[in-house]
Amino acid sequence: MHKRADASVFAQGTFTARSLTSFQFYGCSDQIVPGATLCGGLAKLEVTLTPAGTSLQLPATLWIDCLIGDKIPSGGDPARHEGIRLNVNDLINFNKTVPSGFTVFIPE
Repeated sequence: MHKRADASVFAQGTFTARSLTSFQFYGCSDQIVPGATLCGGLAKLEVTLTPAGTSLQLPATLWIDCLIGDKIPSGGDPARHEGIRLNVNDLINFNKTVPSGFTVFIPE
């Protein structure tokens, strides 16, 4: 969902993951939720966005960053912040991480 500065909805839709471009593993912890192993890392995915009510297919890059683990690098590109960010290729770069505190990776 893309919102305007006044919090009204500008656009919404779905995305489909095309590929996992990279994953940087930060480590795991079972201290956050007892009995569950949760892991952190930075996943970079190539996705296709489909705005609701259109037939548009917009290529984009989605970063998902979870700050769990003992191998979290300082700095980096993008800088490490818990949450997600999105770059819609040749259209708009949401270059600030949307903090969530709810991004995690669960090992199989």
